[in-house]
Amino acid sequence: MPKKLFFKLPAEKQQKILDAAAEEFIEYKDNYKKSSVNRIAERADIAIGSIYKYFYDKNDLFMYLFEQHRKRPVSCPDSDTF
Repeated sequence: MPKKLFFKLPAEKQQKILDAAAEEFIEYKDNYKKSSVNRIAERADIAIGSIYKYFYDKNDLFMYLFEQHRKRPVSCPDSDTF
């Protein structure tokens, strides 16, 4: 779970960080260990230290992102179900 400071950020900045993290984790989906907080910060155009102000570590960011996407139902185009 992110630190409280993350939730005080403007929604656009939160989303920019989460989008950058998603891109990084997707790019390194076959090897999580190679995903980098440095690259996430760079993609989000923020300082590396800021990531650690908002999240405890890379795993914390990954799990929060995972939970956010897990909660969103996605409908299948060929089906009436989610």
